[in-house]
Amino acid sequence: MFVGLVAYFFLVVGPRQEAARQDARHAAEAFARLTGGERRLAIYDAFAAQISAHYYDQSFGGFDWPKLRRHWRIEAAKSADDWHLYWDVMAQLAQTFPVSHVSVEMPIAAAKRAKADGGIQIQLPVSAPCPEPDGGMLLTPIRRGKEIGIEVGEVIPGSAAAKAGVAPGWLVLEYANKPAPSGRRIMATLLRLTPDQIGKWEGSGRDGFRNLAVPDSSKSKVAFDVDCGRVRPAVEVRSLAGGVRYIRFDKFEAEPVQKVAEALRQAGPAGVVIDLRFNSGGFPMLFLNLLLPPGRPVYRTMDASGLGVSRTDAEAASYAGPLAILTGPASASAAEVSTAVLKRLGRAVVIGRRTNGSVLGAPTFPLPDGGRVQVPVQDLIMLDGTRLEGAGVAPNLVVLASSADLRAGRDTALLEALRTLSRSRPPT
Repeated sequence: MFVGLVAYFFLVVGPRQEAARQDARHAAEAFARLTGGERRLAIYDAFAAQISAHYYDQSFGGFDWPKLRRHWRIEAAKSADDWHLYWDVMAQLAQTFPVSHVSVEMPIAAAKRAKADGGIQIQLPVSAPCPEPDGGMLLTPIRRGKEIGIEVGEVIPGSAAAKAGVAPGWLVLEYANKPAPSGRRIMATLLRLTPDQIGKWEGSGRDGFRNLAVPDSSKSKVAFDVDCGRVRPAVEVRSLAGGVRYIRFDKFEAEPVQKVAEALRQAGPAGVVIDLRFNSGGFPMLFLNLLLPPGRPVYRTMDASGLGVSRTDAEAASYAGPLAILTGPASASAAEVSTAVLKRLGRAVVIGRRTNGSVLGAPTFPLPDGGRVQVPVQDLIMLDGTRLEGAGVAPNLVVLASSADLRAGRDTALLEALRTLSRSRPPT
């Protein structure tokens, strides 16, 4: 058996790998000889080919991909330089997709060169040069239908942003993050929305922003300094009133989830609060294995090869007691999927605000100039057929913090979680 495997590797696998390396080397050499418009078309063609090869829905339901690909190739041929190819063509094409996670990334060296040569400056809407997210103000892109809004997803109680009067749910019109003596200075123009308007925007399945009819008087300019010396740990565990255990972690990755597992094993009967309001995702099964029995079907997957079902595979759940989950617009990807599963099974009560609605599995693929394209390769669908992409997960209890609460350092969602868990406790 072993001899056969060795022979197979040397006679079949090895030559195939070497042939692939040779093909890649020849392609790189051919690309290096291109200049001007031919070079930019080669970049565009590679970008479009990666999408065609890897996009999870090979029927491209909802839009005419071949037509779009042809149209934007004509625009790519007109591009004056790489900068305009990336931002005026490929990035614009990515925005036409009806789902999240389609994007391009220009090589850093080329971007710096374009700025220096052409004087082009870009201020990214989401920037975090300090450990604490923008002075306690976390900016979150949200897609609803064809619209993408940059929203104040969360405001940390008692933070610099809270003291400046910023409230979650406001939309970002202008934003700058500049050096200051204390670290950074945030300057932004925000569109103040009422709780009802926030609910409509975050919960609308189709283009809800243009229907809000927000007056210009709702615009608000804010400025505050950020202390870059403050470090926010990736995992936070602490005990709360009544013996409740609070756990916040910001990535569904092996190392933080191991710390979460240990914290759950030490939890008592009073209950656990899992704070996913700053969690950007990762691998949902790492977390679900801690809370559900083995072999439980939890969601369906769809990729280019078809449909599948994912099941838990842990030997035994780490925690079976009362559970509350805090969510908000910055809760994305695996944070949404795991929340949806636990909510549907009645395993947890969800408190806070609707999640982001961005759940597609999307790795990045290389482009010949060193750039990268992000392509959704897998969709996640709940067992009842519900799709979270573009919609998110609605909480059982909606809690939206006010400016007054945040200035005073009150975490209203956490307080509601404590009240909910106390009601679920059996009388002593």
